[in-house]
Amino acid sequence: MNLFSRIFKFIKLIAAMLILLTIVLVYRAINSTPDNSHVDKVSAIPLDYQQASKRLAGALRYRTISYQDPSLSEPQEFMGFQEYLRISFPLVHQTLSNEKVNSLSLLYRWKGQNKSTHSPILLMGHYDVVPVDPSTLDSWQHPPFKGVVAQNKIWGRGTLDDKSAVLAILESVEYLLSQGFVPNRDIYFAFGHDEEIGGKQGAKVIAEHFKQKNLKFEYVLDEGGFVTEGMMPGFDLPLTLIGVAEKGYLSAKLSVQSEGGHSSVPPPSTSIGIISNAIVSLENNQFEPRLVTATESMLTTIGRNMPFNKRLVFANLWLFKPFLIDQLKQSKLTNATIRTTTAATVFNAGEKENALPINASAIINFRLLPGDTIEMVEQHIKRVVNDDRVNVEILIAGNASPISSTESVAYQNIVNAIDKVSPEQGMVIVPNLMVGGTDSVHFLSIAENVYRFNGVKIEPESFSGFHGTNEYLAVSEYQRAINFYYQLLLTNQ
Repeated sequence: MNLFSRIFKFIKLIAAMLILLTIVLVYRAINSTPDNSHVDKVSAIPLDYQQASKRLAGALRYRTISYQDPSLSEPQEFMGFQEYLRISFPLVHQTLSNEKVNSLSLLYRWKGQNKSTHSPILLMGHYDVVPVDPSTLDSWQHPPFKGVVAQNKIWGRGTLDDKSAVLAILESVEYLLSQGFVPNRDIYFAFGHDEEIGGKQGAKVIAEHFKQKNLKFEYVLDEGGFVTEGMMPGFDLPLTLIGVAEKGYLSAKLSVQSEGGHSSVPPPSTSIGIISNAIVSLENNQFEPRLVTATESMLTTIGRNMPFNKRLVFANLWLFKPFLIDQLKQSKLTNATIRTTTAATVFNAGEKENALPINASAIINFRLLPGDTIEMVEQHIKRVVNDDRVNVEILIAGNASPISSTESVAYQNIVNAIDKVSPEQGMVIVPNLMVGGTDSVHFLSIAENVYRFNGVKIEPESFSGFHGTNEYLAVSEYQRAINFYYQLLLTNQ
């Protein structure tokens, strides 16, 4: 066989492989069709939503702040909030058994008519909030703890995270009780007081209480996912995210101690400089991005609802994964779903402008992808910093959660409840890896599945309110949340 014949044969082989590849890609895209099965929409329950909004606004006036320094806590604010709930939801407190856990967390049990039929379920929320940066007070349209309803919005710290969920759940239960409804199974409600600092005195103690009673749940529903629009680059349809897993959490303290002295005779690098170099090294050496199962599932579901040219890509992640990862890296929101993130959050050093600092420290917060472990992150820190002068101390750490099933009846019930109360056309409901953390992690060992969804829609402009300035929730979205929990409770009777 001459050279020309061999080349021609090679070209034919390549052409055949390309044709076969094209067939595979197109076939997978054609078969990646959207799920058009939707339930019928339902009318909102006949509740006075303006009054409900005012009740939520009233709850925001209690400064139930979780501080890292427990000496700053104001327990009277928490107890005031508890009394406010008792007065605002009389049927709940007359009918459901309720108790205080560690004085400040709240646990309710709605006894079912036939609890042996199904395992109980647990709906969660938390009523503590993060502090407000005093330097931002002038930037708030309404004071963060005034609890104002204006411009068809409810303003104040806790409207998104997470008093709205607590109040919306209670509003739905109060209405169901007024209609004489009794569930078939036991339903529990747990409202923690310290989620913002890990939930160790609230949710964790409640979980231990359940363990002692050998009580297991079909599923737990906590905060986390939202209805979104305009937050996924290149995707125009409304997108609802149900958290089926959450990233791990690790905070490391880097510290340096030096001799100090007068600033007129400085060493080559001060303690501030040493710590700064360590931070820069960590920021310049990020963890490698990758797609985990929950994110792949989200992208595949989204892809089914895209035009054919984009569906071709999403239906063939095995080939186009590097391209998608590169695209996801471009936005800080999507970048957080594909890597263990690194964030310097606290820095302390120096007392006087002409004195060399003796001690300098910084806290670096990492959010761990499933598969990345605490040990891996600790080794990464030490390897990247590579400076014996820098002490590394792990302050708090927890691995990522397991991924809950999207095939369960519970997941489908949540999907149906969302669909029933959502007015948006063409909504796509997808599983999601939650980049933040919740105190539902304390219940992982006593629940078949743990899901995360708040029941409301957020937009890019309101997203910054989480732990930030001008936190608010539209009255219409609070109505959606109440109706979501109502439909979910009806479904799970």
